[in-house]
Amino acid sequence: MNSTELSAHFHSVIAFAHHIGLIFFVFNLLVCVLVIVNTDSRGLAYRKYLFSLQLSSTLTDFITNAYSPFMLFNCRVFYSQVAFAKLFTFQSVMNIYFTCFFSVIFTYFCCVYYRRNLMLPRDAFFCFHGSAYIIFLASAQLFILGILCIVFYVVSSLPAPIEVSFVLFLLRNVQNVRKYLHWLIG
Repeated sequence: MNSTELSAHFHSVIAFAHHIGLIFFVFNLLVCVLVIVNTDSRGLAYRKYLFSLQLSSTLTDFITNAYSPFMLFNCRVFYSQVAFAKLFTFQSVMNIYFTCFFSVIFTYFCCVYYRRNLMLPRDAFFCFHGSAYIIFLASAQLFILGILCIVFYVVSSLPAPIEVSFVLFLLRNVQNVRKYLHWLIG
């Protein structure tokens, strides 16, 4: 048969991959909750880095499992049959993928950098102090600013009802967030 239509077996494998992704999403959320409710005072500063790493990897897993475009090389097409495909263009999804991927790499780098600065002597490799530390912090803030610009671009390209409901959800629940994340906010 010389058709590009996908078989039912292929669709069942895709559905199975989405179910596995949902299971790992729930597991990652449980790890985030574990990082938040942990009361060990020794790792209070390190929990900020661990929480941001776990949250960014959970978000990346969710997005890659929720949209997951499939490539048909014989037709040179990308396709996806989920609701995200109706909301976002392919360029926006690739933008989101790379942003999430690089934010996971960056937060992992911050975790490693924090631990190395605590454990290694001052003159060791990869421990920045003085002007090198200021340059490192400035580049980190520029990276975060770039991510925020990309997120703003993606949110502004969404239809208005989704954007408004997201903002209202955040405004209603800001007190609950402060109560649970007091160690992260300051």
